[in-house]
Amino acid sequence: MRHPLAAAVQLATEPRTRYYWSVTVRTNADEEVTGETNWFETAKQEEPWQAKWITCDNAESRHPVFCKTLSCNDVVAARLYICGLGLYEAALNGEKIGDEYLTPYCNNYNSWLQYQTYDITAALQKGGDLQVTLGNGWYKGRFGYERNEKPY
Repeated sequence: MRHPLAAAVQLATEPRTRYYWSVTVRTNADEEVTGETNWFETAKQEEPWQAKWITCDNAESRHPVFCKTLSCNDVVAARLYICGLGLYEAALNGEKIGDEYLTPYCNNYNSWLQYQTYDITAALQKGGDLQVTLGNGWYKGRFGYERNEKPY
């Protein structure tokens, strides 16, 4: 049940936008505390994708690694939107992107595809090498990675 003093906040959100918020609570004894500022970021919403699926015809048991060199000048904001039909792990300049493992988790691939969004602004300031390692996952075969000889 909603508390009668709670304010109803509704806002129309824009795609790919970061919103900041904090909560202040005051007691009936006029004690007040404000929590830390938090944020959430909206996704692409109804925007169409401007990307294509990539794959390899590798018949080996090793998982493929895709690499792309990025060169950027004066980066203000950069996001990596990534989706996989198996598992993936992404790295920029040898550093793992995000703190999750076995992404994109379990999906019902017949109904929808899940994607993740990573803020890579700081890591991309000087450009660098983007690497994406693929694994089979729920979509194709066994759920997990087999480690290559050379990480990233």
